[in-house]
Amino acid sequence: MKINKKQLDQLITEVINEKISYRWPDIKDNNPTGLGRQKFAKMANISIDQGEKDPDDEADSLGKRALTDKDIQLLINDPSLITSTIESYLIGIARDATDNELKGLAQRALDNYNKEREAAASGAQSFTQPIIRTSPAQSGQFNSEIDSILTSIFGNTGDIIERTKKVAEISNVYYQATQSEKAAAKLINSKSKRQVMTEVMLLDYLAEVVKSFDSGAGGYVFEYFLALMTGGSVTGKETGPQPGMGGVDFRSKSGAAGSSKYFSTPSGMKQSSGGFEIGEPVDYIIGIKKQRQDQTKTAGGTADPSKIVAVQIYAFRLTRIGDTEFGFQKLNKDGRPTERIKSFDVPMEDEKYGKINISSFLNNSTFLTTMRIAEVRTKTFKDMIYSAIKVANESKFNPMLKAMENYINSMRKAEAKSKMYSTEKGTLEHGNEAFEALFAAENYMEDLVKAIDPSTQVTGAPQTQRKINENNLDNLLDKLIQEVILSK
Repeated sequence: MKINKKQLDQLITEVINEKISYRWPDIKDNNPTGLGRQKFAKMANISIDQGEKDPDDEADSLGKRALTDKDIQLLINDPSLITSTIESYLIGIARDATDNELKGLAQRALDNYNKEREAAASGAQSFTQPIIRTSPAQSGQFNSEIDSILTSIFGNTGDIIERTKKVAEISNVYYQATQSEKAAAKLINSKSKRQVMTEVMLLDYLAEVVKSFDSGAGGYVFEYFLALMTGGSVTGKETGPQPGMGGVDFRSKSGAAGSSKYFSTPSGMKQSSGGFEIGEPVDYIIGIKKQRQDQTKTAGGTADPSKIVAVQIYAFRLTRIGDTEFGFQKLNKDGRPTERIKSFDVPMEDEKYGKINISSFLNNSTFLTTMRIAEVRTKTFKDMIYSAIKVANESKFNPMLKAMENYINSMRKAEAKSKMYSTEKGTLEHGNEAFEALFAAENYMEDLVKAIDPSTQVTGAPQTQRKINENNLDNLLDKLIQEVILSK
């Protein structure tokens, strides 16, 4: 291949500056990047996709762009740009590239990304950090604020499918606002402060269920959330009419039966046919965990909670008609089970009741909605809400959300420090830190009141910040324990 003066000058400049710049036609037969043609093209367009200009990015006569160090540097500087697809390409470069500088940049991008993702996963996922206790949910007992939240959002209407759609609609509005969709931002701005706070508190439960539990416990807490939404109870340990686990996982407040699956992929879901009562309709809610917002049903699932950004929901109804005969109802355009029932048979297997292939029902006719949890894998649910509020009306909603977040954080800290203080290795410092957190919480609560209802006034003398000393230790410890208990 002949090299003209311009190309030679460019080559010399790149060597002097130790700059990475590759075009596919030039490296087709001797590829130092470790990427195939399509992956190379995707990576070479990163700076262009982000609106960055670079002389090397100008398309050549064949329309091919250059893969430069600037493309990888953008990913290092902003790990939120690294999708699951880009992550796999970076892994390929770090593993297979023969250009050591390019390989090093790719590894730096991966290291930065993993650091941010882990930081997001380890921090508080929600504003109110709701405590999830699945055992009391078996008798329909949930946290005291739940009734107020459910009544405010759903009223006294809606079955499990309708309420699931409603929760997803709320989450989608906040997500769409982060994408600068004006209609979504306008809708949020039209809401009252209390309405936004109520919606956020319900979505807090969803965020905790999705992001704070591993795949082993995820299915159980997903049942918990569905039971919570309907004001019902978890029944997953109930036996069916035949020996073994029953087919009903939860019941709504009205007693309607529901069942759920929570998987990273839509395959491999089965249910014993012997666990259903004859004649009782069971509404299925299937959650598929996604690590990209644009993923289809068949791609991109993940079992890692730190990577989940959305949950795709499928819904349908199964009714056991006879001993081995079942009826299936898909959804109509309004998201309700159709009147038409399609019957099917589940043959016995070695004198045992066969298994229903739940995965076979997941298709466009049963797709219901998508619940949004985070914008990208390196951000939390809280980040998504703050981003949405910034677009909608930051001055209206941000003080309220920040006050609530700070109040909850302070109360959690007071609880933790009081417990540490009470152990054999407890110190005066632990006790004083608990008092400091309680004092801060009182101030944040006042901020919350002012943010939600500026016309009201908090009366009564504010408490002064107290400290423990050796002379009044016992008296203050009693007060400390009393205040933490009362704050529950």
